[in-house]
Amino acid sequence: MLTATKKARRSRCPVTGQLLQGVKVARPMAFSRLARRERRVNRAYGGSLSGGAVKDRILRAFLIEEAKIVKRVLKLQAAKAAAADKTAAASKGGKKGKK
Repeated sequence: MLTATKKARRSRCPVTGQLLQGVKVARPMAFSRLARRERRVNRAYGGSLSGGAVKDRILRAFLIEEAKIVKRVLKLQAAKAAAADKTAAASKGGKKGKK
């Protein structure tokens, strides 16, 4: 007696919901027996995320790092301005005691 097997579903990206291009379609047990190159695409997160999702992750990480750098630069500029104000105030305030 032959048993009918269920039809395999295509892999989807969990972030965007797009079908993953280049990934073979197979039932879970058959999928595990496939060669690694058939289960994934040659890219970071190749077998699990779509190209657009990976691009968004890279862009987000870059922008977060840029924001950290900008915050650090602004903090340094504020510190320099405060130090300059302090030295200017000290040079003016030194002559208050004399008449």
